[in-house]
Amino acid sequence: MAAGRRAALVIRAAGEAASGRLAETYLRIFLARIAQGRGRASALEAERSAAAFASPVHALGAALRIRYDLAGLDDKLAPELRRRFRIGVGAGGEADAEALCARAEPGGICADDATVAAAAGRLDFESRDLGPLRPGAEARACAVAGTLTGRVFRYKPWTTPRRRRAALLAAGAGIAALALALAAEP
Repeated sequence: MAAGRRAALVIRAAGEAASGRLAETYLRIFLARIAQGRGRASALEAERSAAAFASPVHALGAALRIRYDLAGLDDKLAPELRRRFRIGVGAGGEADAEALCARAEPGGICADDATVAAAAGRLDFESRDLGPLRPGAEARACAVAGTLTGRVFRYKPWTTPRRRRAALLAAGAGIAALALALAAEP
């Protein structure tokens, strides 16, 4: 797979769309996770949202986090207020992501095989093959389910070397200060 391959994510309400404050909450979740995954929203509505990402890994990472956030929100809502969303992630662009979104189960994520292959080893998830994306197409659709590692998804690309270096320097400075304080005590 090419290193500079782009990907798209489409989120569609599976049933009635939310309105009012609940719709605003959904949009905030979508926008925050899209931005965290370094994506750019091209359509942002409570019923259907779409975003473009620089890589399939970022797109699938954002989809997993959105799904996790929506599950947490559903736990706090009365059953009649809960909305189920279908999420499609495609390395081929928004048209493929829309087709994958249609194949996803309500509350689920569906990604193409190129996205799953790119994210393997970089994200914690499980997938199962759903067959060809379209009749006669080589690309295959896969249902994706995220697995939790602690409280968040393990996502290696979001931890940059600069952040790790800053954390190590801060920890080293703290240890040095503690050693000086202990040495200064009589």
